[in-house]
Amino acid sequence: MSAPFVLYLAVALAASSLGLLAFVNYRERKRVEHQLKVRQMSLAAETIEDMLNTLENLSKYRPLFCTLSEELIRRYQDLQHFDPEASNVLVRVQRAEQLLDSYKNKGNDRAINRICSSDQAIHKTERQLQEIIDILIHMFNDKLIDDKQLSPLMQELEYTQLAVEVISGVAQGHRLYNEGEFVDANSHYFHAQKLSMQSKATHPNRQRLVDELGEIINRERLALSEDLMPETLYNPERKTENNPGTALEEGLGFEQHQS
Repeated sequence: MSAPFVLYLAVALAASSLGLLAFVNYRERKRVEHQLKVRQMSLAAETIEDMLNTLENLSKYRPLFCTLSEELIRRYQDLQHFDPEASNVLVRVQRAEQLLDSYKNKGNDRAINRICSSDQAIHKTERQLQEIIDILIHMFNDKLIDDKQLSPLMQELEYTQLAVEVISGVAQGHRLYNEGEFVDANSHYFHAQKLSMQSKATHPNRQRLVDELGEIINRERLALSEDLMPETLYNPERKTENNPGTALEEGLGFEQHQS
């Protein structure tokens, strides 16, 4: 075997090895990219599920739940088309379809609780609601929903953002009222009314909040109407003896805030 032939054979084997290595690396890169894409698509769908779970405690507005459920179905179907072998993808599609059916048929007797225990919890909930707003705007930009569909959904979410802070403040005011801290309670009611007045939310309930909070401040009612605030756990009860309302009229601070 001549030296040139041996050299040629060595070069050919080296080139073949390099080509095989490049092909293996290419296949591995594609596999990793595929897995990453599947993971991203799964997380995007799971984000919608998390949003629906968040909304369960905050709203009863059926079109909002149906719209997000339809988006959840679409995302899982996209994942199914991209990778039919993705983990439990068919089950996920079916579960999302069942969820949509349940929201379409579900009544409005479900309890909600928008009371947050701290400012941090309020801000966290408001951020979660803003993320839902961002998703809906993205869907609108992608022509998945039109302006007629988007407008009432935005109205509901913007009002819910307001309600979380207002209802939490009113609940704190009620707690203080029940403890006899009437001046501090009144300041919470005033703050809640100020938030309602300053809000740009267009939902008709915003003005009702303003009006009924004014009635609470003026001692014309003890609590908001139950359809505005079904979270009645802390609602004050009128007492026949040692009525706090009488004490308030004797100078515990209501009039001081109105000057």
